[in-house]
Amino acid sequence: MVTGLYETMVETKGKHRRTGIARRIRSAMISLVIVSVAAQGICADTQSGRPFPWRIERDLQRFKTVATDNVMKLLAIRPGMTILDIGAGTGQFAFEFARRLDGTGRVYATDTNDYCVDFMKKEADRRKLNNLHPILVKKDGVDAFYGQHKYDLITVFHVAMPYEDQIAYFRKMKGFLTNGGRLILILYKIPTPFSPGDFTWDFRGLIRELSMEPPESPYYRILKDSTRKRIRDNPAQDPPWEVKSAIAEDFNETLPDNEFFAQFIKGSVFREGLNFLPEERRYADWFLPSYPDSRVRKPVSSVRDKDIRVQKAPGVRGFETINKLLIVQRYRRHLKKDGLFLSGFTPDIKAAFEKAGYRLQREVPDVIPFENIVILTAR
Repeated sequence: MVTGLYETMVETKGKHRRTGIARRIRSAMISLVIVSVAAQGICADTQSGRPFPWRIERDLQRFKTVATDNVMKLLAIRPGMTILDIGAGTGQFAFEFARRLDGTGRVYATDTNDYCVDFMKKEADRRKLNNLHPILVKKDGVDAFYGQHKYDLITVFHVAMPYEDQIAYFRKMKGFLTNGGRLILILYKIPTPFSPGDFTWDFRGLIRELSMEPPESPYYRILKDSTRKRIRDNPAQDPPWEVKSAIAEDFNETLPDNEFFAQFIKGSVFREGLNFLPEERRYADWFLPSYPDSRVRKPVSSVRDKDIRVQKAPGVRGFETINKLLIVQRYRRHLKKDGLFLSGFTPDIKAAFEKAGYRLQREVPDVIPFENIVILTAR
């Protein structure tokens, strides 16, 4: 049974001495907990089945930051297509699909939340999108509705599910694609843990910057007292691997830290004073509306299991991505450029879709900031 939509943030204790892409993926701080094969899309944040009023406004604001023309061009939306949007939520992509079809074809926008479906129906009527058909589907497994049509495009956008465990589900969905039809995923990039190997040759420069942080700065509180002592004891020489490991570990413990995140969400720092690259600022602008009225939601539960602490918190993995970006932009010149974020289309997920009978046609990063669009076809 589905009990809720959560993101799991995993903090592993230890020395973070991992190398290689495969190890970095396995040690990533975030993994998703299964919620629903049908999924609830971006309308899933509800109370008693009703979304918070701000959620719809948030989706509208976030959608404005998407390079919509680029997404639609990439997906080659053309008149007459039949499109299935799984986990459509408040329908922002579905509305755009229907508008681009210009009265032709059909768009079936499915969700497991009746409020979302009702909202999409009302919006479709208001926008006079007669080719848009919102459909309520069951939460578990392949709904019987899906088999009633053939689709040129099946989209799964911003849906939390363990793709690597859903081989049977997607194998069955493959049978509903037209000849040449495509399955499209949008997956968040994975913010990888920091490791000692991430630091550049100018490590003493990083130590100087860390030492100069004023005590009132959130960045000052990143380092433990024991780490600061190590830094003070090694002011004039290249620090040993143990010091690098300690700093990387402290950085990693900050990634799932609500309080560090709150320092920036509650103020105007997202808008000024940060050394964000353009794509990073686009991501911050995309993510910021997730927290209306500058409120930061606390984790709803915490579980301890041996040396792993798991915190379950509502929402998407952008929470930790922002924390990593805040650290990266502060100490960018002391960090290597590559490997800090990896594609959400992990080797395990890729292997699962191959078993389900799909072929990777193309993977395109950052059309939507810090997300990858994955285009699959049936083999």
